Amino acid sequence: MDEFVEKSRSNYFRVKSGAEFEKLCEKWGLEILYGESGIRAGKFGFIISDGYRQKGRSIHKFKNPLSELLEEEEICIVRTVAYERDSMNELHARTIAIDSQGRELTVDLDDLYAMVRKEWGLEAGTPEEL
Repeated sequence: MDEFVEKSRSNYFRVKSGAEFEKLCEKWGLEILYGESGIRAGKFGFIISDGYRQKGRSIHKFKNPLSELLEEEEICIVRTVAYERDSMNELHARTIAIDSQGRELTVDLDDLYAMVRKEWGLEAGTPEEL
């Protein structure tokens, strides 16, 4: 089996305290993204894993303190892709949204199979049969 690579990062969002957000990122080994211009100005984000030097962590371990730091009505969206480095035998992707109220919504790339079946009226089967 090939080496599995994961790349995962957030969007940009506003936080109540930049200093507290920096502490959270330091504690969990996240690379901080600073929005410096345009619509990103004054916003923050983070990289969980870049496939090389920045190794992945589960957002579920720090989602509650992250949610508490988000400004009212802000949403942190974390997109993750994972694949075998030297082949495309396996490809996984998911997006997790967390808001300032602590709500969470997850969409997995494989959810598309069920959506296609439902929308197009196809019978259930394996993903390979689509």
